[in-house]
Amino acid sequence: MKLYFLNKDEKNKFIEILKNKYQLDESEFNIYENDDSLEADIFTDKVIDAKLELKFLDNDLVLKISLFPAINGKNLDIDSIIEAIKSEGVKEIIMDRLVEAYNIFQKNYIITNIIVSKGFKSIHGKDAKLIINFNEKLQPANNNFDGKVDFKEIGKIINVKKGDLLLTKILPTKGVPGITVKGAVIPAKEGKDIEITVIEGVDVVENGRKYIASIDGYVVFEKNKIAVYPVYTVKEVNYETGNINFVGTVHVLGDVLGDFKIRASKDIVIDGVCEDAELIADENIYIKTGIKGKLRNKIYAKKNIVFNFAENAKLYAEGDIIVNNYMLNCMAKAGGKIIATSGKGQIAGGEVESYGGIECNKLGAKGSEKFRIVVGVNPFYIERLRILEKELEKYTQNLNKIDATLKQLNLKDENVLNNNKVKQMIILRKKIVMKIDEIKRNIEMLKDNLYNEKAKIRVKGVIRTGIEIQICNASTKNVEEIKKGLYFLEPKYNQVGWVSLEGLNETDD
Repeated sequence: MKLYFLNKDEKNKFIEILKNKYQLDESEFNIYENDDSLEADIFTDKVIDAKLELKFLDNDLVLKISLFPAINGKNLDIDSIIEAIKSEGVKEIIMDRLVEAYNIFQKNYIITNIIVSKGFKSIHGKDAKLIINFNEKLQPANNNFDGKVDFKEIGKIINVKKGDLLLTKILPTKGVPGITVKGAVIPAKEGKDIEITVIEGVDVVENGRKYIASIDGYVVFEKNKIAVYPVYTVKEVNYETGNINFVGTVHVLGDVLGDFKIRASKDIVIDGVCEDAELIADENIYIKTGIKGKLRNKIYAKKNIVFNFAENAKLYAEGDIIVNNYMLNCMAKAGGKIIATSGKGQIAGGEVESYGGIECNKLGAKGSEKFRIVVGVNPFYIERLRILEKELEKYTQNLNKIDATLKQLNLKDENVLNNNKVKQMIILRKKIVMKIDEIKRNIEMLKDNLYNEKAKIRVKGVIRTGIEIQICNASTKNVEEIKKGLYFLEPKYNQVGWVSLEGLNETDD
């Protein structure tokens, strides 16, 4: 009796099959090498029937079979092999390959790992892609919709015209499902779409494939949000232009003279110098050169104020105040941080208030006697609390007057209750009570968020003497010159603490 193995270079595997699959001892066979195969003489009286092994791989994407001829036993016919394969649920057999393997098997060849059925993998869909059709490199850094600004190059606006193509979206594909050798469908993942949010000034055409500017203006694209904002551009603000009140962004190429006003529902961008003018923006204010005033101005932004320098200015930003060089003798209030870490990075003189804290290179100046800093207290909440408390007082007085009048009436008398003036008074009282409750809730909300105990003052360079420092309700005065210092609140003792940052990493607290 002879058995053959096609893989001439795999003698060890042949021996392993004879030992493990046929349970033969080495004394029961001898192996010889032929030109293109291995041959084994078998010396045994054991009765071993032919065997079929099925091996499903790659999650049923591939079926491999192995055939082991009989030794003194019953062999396999091709119909029984096909039946055994189909009994496992296999839908399609590669018949020519199976027949070829079976013909070799009939000559007492051991056949291993022959592929007789193949499924196909699913092809996942491709994700959507965006092509930006405008020169985004000119966009100011982080001119975000959430108000966070790190404005390095003020005045570079990406101007677009009505009809300009802004974005092209290559839509996602759905993909092609796969199938196993047993006929099970393998789902394909659909490509992910890119959701683009249009803020304003943009038309979406061709079923979401193209985004077109619907107005002249400047484009901002950040975090998959796109907008084209209208821009009103003037050379200077003076007697020729007069005051400006614009629904959009105002861009002044030159200076803004004193006593003029600019009101913008978006940003105000000034390339030159701003004197004692009034600037009010519902978003950001960017002043490329700086501010020279006599404390007769008012510069207010609901988000951020960014400038190169400011002298004797009144600054109010509900977000951050970013100083690219210095700020001297200013009245500055920020609902976020005040940051002066570029250029000189100096803050000196005046009164400076910041809810989020202060970061600068230099704090104070020689000969600057009046300098007060408050951090950890929201300056805008203080003002709103004052207004709300006045309103509460007014409504409470009105409520007391109504209650005093109603107290004099017999409200159990139906005729009194049906009197129109009494009805109106009772309805008014309910409205006043509701308004008082609303004001009280707002007061509590503001009080709960009034203080920021994590606010700090971080100075990379010199801190001059004589600076009054307040963090939340704790105060101190700097009596000695310090280099590289960090001021913080010690809540346990409700006092201002400080540490030297010399030798430490600048980001360490």
